[in-house]
Amino acid sequence: MAMWLLYSKNKDCIRIKTTKEKLVKAAEQFGKRNHWSKHVKSPEKTPILLSRPLVDDVKYVSFEEISEKIKKKYKEINENILSGKCTKELDAKSVIPIREASFLKNKAYFHEQELRASFILRFKNNYPYEKWKSEIETESTIDHMLGGIFVSEHNTNDFPNIFKIEIPDDFIDSICFDPRLPLYIKEDMLIIIQSVWPDVIVEESYVFGNKFKTHDFSLPT
Repeated sequence: MAMWLLYSKNKDCIRIKTTKEKLVKAAEQFGKRNHWSKHVKSPEKTPILLSRPLVDDVKYVSFEEISEKIKKKYKEINENILSGKCTKELDAKSVIPIREASFLKNKAYFHEQELRASFILRFKNNYPYEKWKSEIETESTIDHMLGGIFVSEHNTNDFPNIFKIEIPDDFIDSICFDPRLPLYIKEDMLIIIQSVWPDVIVEESYVFGNKFKTHDFSLPT
């Protein structure tokens, strides 16, 4: 019910069902196609990834509690520095491990049970492949071996609002219309969907009590 109310404001949205495995596979294939190593000859401003996408379940936390932990550690490090102590041991214990940083969400959204993909997206610069190729033959510096040499740091405003990830034909297992959607609109939308997916599997949602209208609750005589 919370999901319909949040994301189907006009009562006309469609929920699709797939599997975690299919989502992970689609993200991984997106990562392979767009990895910097596949675009060393691509034109400038081509979107590229510096590493494989991370796909994981979202961890629901209290940001206030995390903030207090960060403040406590910050204070401890500062006190050690002022007293001349080594902070190496403190530095090694991150409050938030780097891998988890992109997978945190306020615990108020726990009902969403979100699966999230995270990738480091950059743009290809105009550094010529031929120059890079000749330099790595004479130098072995890490800057020339990795994709960082091809990266252009753009302002976040330069990025499009949506990046489309290709999905296979069997990605969607079933669909479900908002249960508040008027029947005549649902039937018209279904005709459109069936024109490209004749065997579409349609599930029903009864979270708003619609099922009660069709069930006989009377006791047998």
